[in-house]
Amino acid sequence: MFRTYIFLDLDGVLITNWSDQQPIEKRFKQFGKPFNPEGVEVIKHIIDNFDAVIVLTSDWRYIFNQNQLIEYFAYNNVFAKLTPMPYDYRIDFRDKTQYPNYKELRRSKEIQVYVEEYKPNNFVIIDDMDLVCYQNKFVKTNTVTGLNKSDLPKILSILQN
Repeated sequence: MFRTYIFLDLDGVLITNWSDQQPIEKRFKQFGKPFNPEGVEVIKHIIDNFDAVIVLTSDWRYIFNQNQLIEYFAYNNVFAKLTPMPYDYRIDFRDKTQYPNYKELRRSKEIQVYVEEYKPNNFVIIDDMDLVCYQNKFVKTNTVTGLNKSDLPKILSILQN
């Protein structure tokens, strides 16, 4: 079955400065910051038009289990098939002196291994970090404003090719 995948980060993508300004009562279980509404609109568009599955690459996958992540997304009006990235290469890049950009390298390696193993037909990577993998499938968001409607044409171009 043909399926589209979104490799999705949260901080700097759906969790933005707007999220930081929301009152604590709006947080998921008093902890998870609310998603920026414009980013939610973009993600929902992709899910609705491509029957997309979210592979969560964000470090939030270490904080919440899969059921809690599904609840967190639903709390933010994002209803999707969601799975946390199953690979964890934090130990490979623990030497911060040798790997000053360890977060980017780790996340890139995790995505590469996932693509090599699962061979998704169609995917897009959305992150605010400078990832080194699959540049032709990558949309970099502004860390402050996150994912917004101006990113949608590039995402659609990636997914429609």
